[in-house]
Amino acid sequence: MFISNSWQAKVAAVMALGMTSATIVPAIAATPVAAPQSNSSKLLIAQSPQSIVPVGTVIPVRYKKSDRVLVTPKESVRLTLTTATSVRSERGNVVIPAGSQINGRLRPADGGSQFVAESVVIGSQKRKYPIEATSAVVRRKQTIDRKTNPDFVRGAVVGAAVGAVASEIFGDIDLGAILGGAGAGVLGETLLRGRKRKEVEVVVVNPNRDLDLTLDEDFVLSRNR
Repeated sequence: MFISNSWQAKVAAVMALGMTSATIVPAIAATPVAAPQSNSSKLLIAQSPQSIVPVGTVIPVRYKKSDRVLVTPKESVRLTLTTATSVRSERGNVVIPAGSQINGRLRPADGGSQFVAESVVIGSQKRKYPIEATSAVVRRKQTIDRKTNPDFVRGAVVGAAVGAVASEIFGDIDLGAILGGAGAGVLGETLLRGRKRKEVEVVVVNPNRDLDLTLDEDFVLSRNR
């Protein structure tokens, strides 16, 4: 049977058009549709590096009550420090302003005393945030006895045990403050009930020099609190 060249050309054109359409349709169908952003994704964006202080950051601190804190090597006492400078994220944003309060304990560690931070109070609304940071261990020690210059103790902030023994040695002496803490009051009472102590070994802490803190893990300031 004779088939004209013009008819063959039309058939070829139709087949070519069909193949082109078949190629285009799957390509359109395979194009992904952007899903709406979930709440969890928005939360991750909100907690950006602008509000994260990385582990290992050093936080300079100050103690307003005295430049000397005296505790026995076994005493654990509460202490409140303040940040000496603003603490910033890696991007330079202020996360913990200067003057923020850091609450924690000065407690026994490796033959000396170490400050362990528990919380930081930030902002005019005094919001409290957990924080994990520690100071270096202070091992500077001195024995207080009747030969000790009373000025060494006078004006110092002391633990309850040190205060009890100091009063036995020096009588009525003007101490800066007596700190409370776990077991401190009981220990002080025990010392007073027993025989009079003629001396006491103390750890000598200069809080403005010895207690700068290092973050043990990232500090994240949550804006949702």
